[in-house]
Parts: sequence; structure tokens; C-alpha cells
Amino acid sequence: MSQALKKSIAENAVTWKGVVYQHRGYTRGGCDCTGLLIGILQELGFVRDYQLRKYPMDWNLHAGAGNYIVDELSKFAAPVTLPQPGDIALFRFGRCIAHVGIVLGKGTFIHSHINAGACGISSLYNSPWTKRLAGFYEIREDAL
Repeated sequence: MSQALKKSIAENAVTWKGVVYQHRGYTRGGCDCTGLLIGILQELGFVRDYQLRKYPMDWNLHAGAGNYIVDELSKFAAPVTLPQPGDIALFRFGRCIAHVGIVLGKGTFIHSHINAGACGISSLYNSPWTKRLAGFYEIREDAL
């Protein structure tokens, strides 16, 4: 993905700071972590009519939870090793990837987490999120 497109994702993502947490939401009226990503991509016109699969709030705690987030991301994104602003950060809870955020640069990312109650900015490398960090993805241009 071009640097300009990644930059537009990161710039738009910052404007979501403070949007309240809402399970399965993907608008500025409320979103969860995957909904934040989808909402940003829809606002920028990169994704149209994307429907998140239904999932319970504690989906990752169920036996056989699988790789819901990675499965969804693989539809439009691919792994990268060196994250840049606009890329997607993945976080592990237990055995599966169960949280995502948007890399903003300077070691930060924005995400929506139920415990915070709203979208906020956290450190990738100097926070409780560091031990959960599981990798990075970037949006594939062929998927836009």
C-alpha cells in the first residue's frame, strides 16, 4: 500500500479518539476494535458494505474460537514485519489474536477496548499491550 494511503488511514484514525466502545459497532456512534478498523476504511471509501460476522463479546474464550480476526484480516490485508503509520497491530489474548489497533507512528496505536470504554491511544512498546503484541498487517492495495 502506498505511503499516502497509509498516512490517510493513520490521520483519520486519530479523529476517532474518544468514540465510545460498542460491541460490533463500526461507526463514530460506537465501535469495537475491529469495527474501528472497518469504520475508518469505510469513511475513506476503501471498503464498501463490509459486514462483520456475528460474534459474542467473549468469543475468544470459547473452545475452538479459532482465528476470527486473522481470518477477517486475510480478506484485505497481509502481514508485514516493519510497521508504518496506517498499518494494523494485532494483539494476543490467551491462545488467539483477539484485538487490533491502527499504528499511528512514534510507537503508538489507536484502538477501542471495552476496559477503556472508548477509542484511545496507547504505546506499542512501553505499556501492558507490549507483551500482547503479536504482529502487524497492512491493507493490500488489490483489496481496495
